[in-house]
Amino acid sequence: MFENYQVLRIQLNGQDMYILWYSNTRDGIYVNETTGVIPIFGNMQMLMDFCSDNRINIISDEIIFCNLDLIRGWLEKPTEYGIKYDDFFHVWNIIHDVAWSIEDLDELEELYSNYYILYDKLFWGAMMESRETHQSRYYQDWNEEELESLQGIFEKGINYFRYHSEMVTGN
Repeated sequence: MFENYQVLRIQLNGQDMYILWYSNTRDGIYVNETTGVIPIFGNMQMLMDFCSDNRINIISDEIIFCNLDLIRGWLEKPTEYGIKYDDFFHVWNIIHDVAWSIEDLDELEELYSNYYILYDKLFWGAMMESRETHQSRYYQDWNEEELESLQGIFEKGINYFRYHSEMVTGN
C-alpha cells in the first residue's frame, strides 16, 4: 500500500463522490485489495473515517476535482471547440490511473492507437489554457480521427470507472 494519498472529488450524474488518488513512481487510485474495486465515498466524512480506520495518510488539504459530467456533456456532441483542456487532461489521467491501478491496461490499450498525439494535445492545451486570459482561449486543430479516438477513450473510460468502482455505504 502507498503511504501518501490525496482526495479526488469526482462529479458524475450531478453527484459529488470521493476517491483516493496517490502519486508515487506511478500515479494511481486506491483499490480495495480484497475486492479489487475502487471504493467511492458519498461524502468527505465517510472517506476520512475510512482513512482513519485503515491508517491511510492524506498528504494535502487540496482536493483535486475531476468533472466527468463535463466530459459526458461533450460526448453528446464532440467538437474541437468544446474541449476544455484542463478538465479533459485531468479526466484522461484519471482514466489511465484507474486502468493502471486495477492492473488492466489492456482493456483501454486498444483505444490508445494515437495516444501520444492525443496526450500531447491535451497536455499542451491544459498548459496554455492556464496561461490564457479570460478574453482569449487556447485552440488546437483536431482531425476527425483524433476526435473519434478521444471520444472512444472517454466513453470507455467512464464506463470502465463505473464497472470497477463501488459506493461505500455507512459503517
